[in-house]
Amino acid sequence: MDVLCTDKTGTLTQDRIILKLHLDVNGEEDDGVLTYAYLNSRFQSGLKNLLDVAVQEHVELEDHLSVDAGYKKLDEIPFDFNRRRLSVVVQTPDQKPLLICKGAVEEVFAICVNCRTADGTQPRRYIAKQSRTNR
Repeated sequence: MDVLCTDKTGTLTQDRIILKLHLDVNGEEDDGVLTYAYLNSRFQSGLKNLLDVAVQEHVELEDHLSVDAGYKKLDEIPFDFNRRRLSVVVQTPDQKPLLICKGAVEEVFAICVNCRTADGTQPRRYIAKQSRTNR
């Protein structure tokens, strides 16, 4: 996320956030990003923030995603201020466990080895290159 505009009291926004886009590292719309965001928000056991609610409400409108298809939670690492991210591990019966993290973008990128784009899996240096190119 580059910019999030809210008002402190919720007077204008009615204490509600609406998810408009779900983009990959290239700035392209990607349903996979929405699926991962939903799974993380759904399976985290901590307090849901307004962004979690926005993701979950958006997915309900996206019937074609079928994101609940057999996922179960295996583990969770709650948010903490040292890691600056929250992680859940989920799995379907026919897939390997999947770790999904959300948090401060610089912390998440720092631990990434690869990123997924429409062109397939790319090495981490691709993220830094794209960040400079998209400015």
